[in-house]
Amino acid sequence: MFAKMVLPRLGGAPGVWSVALVFFQGVLLAGYAYAHLLIRYVGPKAGACVHIAVLLLGALFLPLALAAGWGRPPAEGQIFYLLGLFGVSIGVPFFALSANAPLLQAWFARTGAPGGEDPYFLYGASNLGSFIALLGYPFIIEPALTLTEQTHYWSAGYVVLLLSIAALGLYANRGAINVEPVRAVSPPITPIRRLVWIFLAFVPTALLVAVTAHISTDVAAAPFLWVIPLAIFLLTFVLVFRERPVIPYYLLAILLPALLIFVATDYLIRGILPTLWLIGLHLVTFFVAVMAAHSRLYALRPPADRLTEFYLWMSLGGVLGGAFTGLAAPYIFPTILEYPILLVATLLVLVRPERLDKEEIKAALTILAAGLIISIFAWTTGKTLNLDQDNIFKIAVFTLVAVILLISRMWRLVTVALLAFTMLVGGIVAPKSGTIELTRSFFGVHKIQDYASGIFRVLFNGTTLHGAAQIENGKPRAGWPEPLTYYHTQSPMAEVIRAAREAGHSVRLSPVGIVGLGTGSLACYKEQGETWHFYEIDQQIIDIARDSGKFKFLPACAPDAEIRLGDARITLAEAKEKYELLLIDAFSSDAIPIHLLTKEALQLYFDHLAPNGVLVLHISNRHLDLLPEVGALARDLDLVAWSKMEDAKPDYGPRLLATSQVVALARYEQALGALPSLEGWTKMAVDPEQKEHRAWTDDYSDIFGAFRRQLKKLGY
Repeated sequence: MFAKMVLPRLGGAPGVWSVALVFFQGVLLAGYAYAHLLIRYVGPKAGACVHIAVLLLGALFLPLALAAGWGRPPAEGQIFYLLGLFGVSIGVPFFALSANAPLLQAWFARTGAPGGEDPYFLYGASNLGSFIALLGYPFIIEPALTLTEQTHYWSAGYVVLLLSIAALGLYANRGAINVEPVRAVSPPITPIRRLVWIFLAFVPTALLVAVTAHISTDVAAAPFLWVIPLAIFLLTFVLVFRERPVIPYYLLAILLPALLIFVATDYLIRGILPTLWLIGLHLVTFFVAVMAAHSRLYALRPPADRLTEFYLWMSLGGVLGGAFTGLAAPYIFPTILEYPILLVATLLVLVRPERLDKEEIKAALTILAAGLIISIFAWTTGKTLNLDQDNIFKIAVFTLVAVILLISRMWRLVTVALLAFTMLVGGIVAPKSGTIELTRSFFGVHKIQDYASGIFRVLFNGTTLHGAAQIENGKPRAGWPEPLTYYHTQSPMAEVIRAAREAGHSVRLSPVGIVGLGTGSLACYKEQGETWHFYEIDQQIIDIARDSGKFKFLPACAPDAEIRLGDARITLAEAKEKYELLLIDAFSSDAIPIHLLTKEALQLYFDHLAPNGVLVLHISNRHLDLLPEVGALARDLDLVAWSKMEDAKPDYGPRLLATSQVVALARYEQALGALPSLEGWTKMAVDPEQKEHRAWTDDYSDIFGAFRRQLKKLGY
């Protein structure tokens, strides 16, 4: 909820979400540390009073809102700016709430009530609440309430919770007459046990981020797909933190190696399973892996008098896991390599150090050493298997898989080493087909790939196509680079550009603004003497389109075009130009930037349009039906809107053409020139009195509604 409040001010960069994740995990750790210190060093009644005072302090920040006095983020150090904004806006109330789970369990243990000697089941109850809230937000709360309404209801809930906790604190400590803190009487926790807690919390949290990134980047990026792994993660606490586990640990120990082997096989040999089956395999494996780790955590829990210490170290593991995959991995690895690394680490959850013998340790170290030597040699020399050796590679992988499955119950550490060997060596020497460059930024994995035919080169961001070019002998084809895919010469976007140019009764259309660069395909519609500006959030995309030599649209057609780096809501607000044409090409991705399709965003666009200017929205999307959203915006802002959805099937033959859906908006119809008379263009019915569809604003959006409409259109 708060991250959505931040987006319009700070832009829709994924960094906002990543920083939010790190912030909340960090404050959760601070809250658990506070709870531990309160229980360990403050007397019962005084501790209850202190926590009630902290909750009251948090109430001073209600209703939740962006802190005043925070202007635009700096050119550098945005992470620290964001952390500061989060901290002063919601840091105190969230800190107060984060301490509740361990504190309430510790208080309950003091009451002498049934179950008080082992109150960990309450942690499962708290995660059940989180699970319900997670599923309820996008499907129930977000479609029904604006952000302002959400904050008011949330504030009311905070006050009710504060009063309830105050009553519970006084009740739980009503019989306490001593002012000294209650001392732990159970044996002290050893450093090894603490490290095990950290590891068993690190792996599931890191795997949560990694499996989400892998599925949404390499399998099928779709709305709400990120909700499923997080829901599974929370659900495992509910199923594990109870007297009798729903799934026995021995069954998890049998299932996990087999599932991990199948996932590893798919990672090395793509295309074995259909997409839906593949998603199911990854999610089931993730569920079993997290269940195994959390089952071991629960089994290694200390007595109730050391409960808060347990949660403190567990939270530290979670922070480290989130920071590793959420912040460090995008800068360390060129692709989602943290996922196979964590798959191997997951098997370590099953290893019992006390059961290992020297021979097993030697065998495991020998296998790992061999894998490292082969991998380093292959990496430094560029040695990979040829495509005609693909069958040999598959046979080798399946053979290793069979061996790993056979020994998985006998020699766990050797199983881990063999899986690491298979993933490490196999990933490096595997036959490579078509991929000529793979880079990763904070905004995703960018893959440049040549088709096997040797005719086309394409740019993917995850699973989303961002442009294509014709090539000859592995290089961009000589002559004028013809735009392909969504941008071909008969596409709706090409028609709008020509119509807007003719409507101005001039040979020039200037200035022109394009939000979203991709391969730079649209640059080749620029005419001599025109001024074009591109707005792009990802520096790596700029480097690929302008400087890599892999695509020539920008160098050949618009070498002097200015590229403005940053989120469009921020950079466009600072622009001084009045554009005759402004094209927003940011919605074809599966994770659309909502803040670029709100009423405030369209008002910003028209503030930077000339009186006769045309706004073009490219809203092609596999999963979301965005046309009604644009219609509602046109209705509320009194705009003329014409749309076109190409009904031809995509042509992946000699010209690589893709169909697209485009909307052109203007203040009056004459600005569109001859566009309304062209085939396929339809005027959108904009009735100012018809309010059944609610326009998106910075305060309200409903992604699930757009997702549901698209499913209905597809017949689901």
